Amino acid sequence: MRDNNNNITGIVGISRDITAQKLLEVQRKQYRKKLETAKNETDNILKNVEEGLFLIDKNFKIASQHSTELKNILGENRLANRNFLKMLKKKIEPEVITLVEDYLDMLFDMKYTFDLIKELNPCVEIKTIITDDIKYLTFNFKRIVNNHKVEQLIVTVDDVTKEIELARSLQEEKEESKRNLEWLLLILNVEPHMLDEFVNSYEYELVVLKKAAKNLNNASKIVELNTISRSIHSIKGNASLLEISFLVDVMHRIEDSMLTYKNKKRLSLVDIKAIKDHVNFIQKMYNELIKLIEQIKGINKKLGNGKKYDPQAFVKSLKRLALSMAKEYDKEAEFDYSEFSADLIPENHRLLVRDALVQLVRNAMRHGIESKETRKKFGKEAVGHIKISGFAQDKDYLLILEDDGQGIDNVKVAKALTLSGECTAEEVEKMNEQQLIESIFIPGVSTATDTDKNAGRGMGMDIIRKKIEKIGGSISMMTKPGRFTKFIVTIPYEYKPFNMN
Repeated sequence: MRDNNNNITGIVGISRDITAQKLLEVQRKQYRKKLETAKNETDNILKNVEEGLFLIDKNFKIASQHSTELKNILGENRLANRNFLKMLKKKIEPEVITLVEDYLDMLFDMKYTFDLIKELNPCVEIKTIITDDIKYLTFNFKRIVNNHKVEQLIVTVDDVTKEIELARSLQEEKEESKRNLEWLLLILNVEPHMLDEFVNSYEYELVVLKKAAKNLNNASKIVELNTISRSIHSIKGNASLLEISFLVDVMHRIEDSMLTYKNKKRLSLVDIKAIKDHVNFIQKMYNELIKLIEQIKGINKKLGNGKKYDPQAFVKSLKRLALSMAKEYDKEAEFDYSEFSADLIPENHRLLVRDALVQLVRNAMRHGIESKETRKKFGKEAVGHIKISGFAQDKDYLLILEDDGQGIDNVKVAKALTLSGECTAEEVEKMNEQQLIESIFIPGVSTATDTDKNAGRGMGMDIIRKKIEKIGGSISMMTKPGRFTKFIVTIPYEYKPFNMN
């Protein structure tokens, strides 16, 4: 204190208790240290955890913190604040995305009990395309609830590709052993010339398949898919002739897949990869067959064994095919090949004739010959008849197949045409009888009421006509409902390379 002359007259001291403030600072420092420790621990967990771990909010936005492994699993460098569904949309099928969105909506809605809906998770072992590789991922979700509301979801994702591939590998090994046994029985029991023809036809269709698969994209989707489907159908037909049941079943399943791809507006990368995988699998089976053939040839050469050529082996196989189908569909049939000689077939078109007859015989047994009860009902013999004949006429080879079955019903054909989308009801109504009959050669048109390994896809007749026309031949038909159907195939003897391309 100072007086009027500015002289010091005394001292006043002020004190304050700052103990609480100091304690608060200490607590803050301790809290910050705990936070830093917790963050370091969290960072260590997120850096070292071996699964994808992240949070999403009700707008499906990924939180800023996530495990480092998540980037590797999903093949993404930036994930924070991104929409989970939009990010996933580029990697999986559109149908799955819709299911995932519906499931997430249910998870954020408390009216759905978690224990009841957790089994509905659509993200279990889902197939994804990540950086051009196929991965199988499993996502699991858990709610974070506050005040009876779901604020966020904890999401974990595991890459289960190795486990699935291992299980698949074990299954493939079992199937391969079974295939090899059937291949072996085929090689030992089939006449060598027929086996050679089967191998040649298989090899040809493989060339077509690989070229179509290589060119596959959305711009050429229909053309390439039809080409692939035709080749698969041809392999299936030839396999049925030699009674290679496992190959028929495999090709039938692949045909089912091809049908789903045709019905899609666009093919995803997953679709294209799957189709190419099918082609690679067909190639793998061919490689197995060739390997076994070479092994058997080597053994026969050392032992001096080997079957002699049987010129009638082909038609005998056709007869077995017809009778096998008759048994399968509870029918009876006689197969007459007394006017057919394989020696008259133009040598350069033996495979074509083989393909045509396999398809026509299968059609006759599936669509033409009726059941025993139906035949009796219409005053026919219980036993149906199929006859093939072949002879030379001028510069052509004529192949004829006739059955005394139910013929072709124009009403059924008209309905099939409309259902296939090839023609409108008005366009069908304007067609004459012959135009309706010939529409069975249009791909996708089938009068079969159901689809099985022998019929129902509307591909077989289209395949045969295209192959015959490629070498300058023709195919015509006559039919009378309830009485018969006759196909006449004309093939020129003059050499013309058989080339589908």
